[in-house]
Amino acid sequence: MEDTGWIQTYTGRQFYPMAPLAQDICIEDIAHALSQMCRFTGHTREFYSVAQHSVLVSGIVPHDAALWGLLHDAPEAYLADVARPLKSMLPGLADAEQRIEAAVARRFSLHLPMSECIHAADLTMLATEQRDLMAPAPAPWTSIRGIEPLLSPIVPWDPCVAEWRFIDRFYILTDVEFQTREFQLGDRIVDAKFPSMRGEVLEISSMYYTIRCASGNGGLAYIPRRYARSAVAPVSPWTRSGAGHAM
Repeated sequence: MEDTGWIQTYTGRQFYPMAPLAQDICIEDIAHALSQMCRFTGHTREFYSVAQHSVLVSGIVPHDAALWGLLHDAPEAYLADVARPLKSMLPGLADAEQRIEAAVARRFSLHLPMSECIHAADLTMLATEQRDLMAPAPAPWTSIRGIEPLLSPIVPWDPCVAEWRFIDRFYILTDVEFQTREFQLGDRIVDAKFPSMRGEVLEISSMYYTIRCASGNGGLAYIPRRYARSAVAPVSPWTRSGAGHAM
């Protein structure tokens, strides 16, 4: 019988949503998928990714909860962002979410259940997103009644920016040490781990390289310098299958 219970991930892994293994969880898969996924099933006034939402949540919780804050929606990288009213009607989806969440916890040595501060931060972001990104509400959102939004407005990031800021936030929180390799204007990054990191360096700021991607339509990508230094270095413990912390 044909095996149809798996999906192929961005990095080429064979992932089983209903039987997830910790060693198959890859931070680049999560970052890339969530950066391509729009919150609110696409009904925002402009594109706003689950990856950006996750980075912002991780920034408003205590430091010891920040990694779970970043990864609290990681199951959506493998299952998609399903509208909240439907989730209660799809018990199989809830089961799959719990299985993947447990695999994420094992992969990155996190504890379950998540801290209540993450759920509170999620609601704060929901209230802020409703204010800044949605059309005027036709009826009150009961889930955020009494919840104060953040003072600062949300400015949506392009998907490639959201992807690398997610990656950068992850590596900052996990204290990964990188080999140092700096690039100069005009350099061509040809030996990076992923095609979306290969291209010509057009601009350099204190935090980011702007590259014109060699793949696809030649669009621009913004890569944190901290992460780009590892682009051609040995793979970190978090991207090696089965490596890193105990599963």
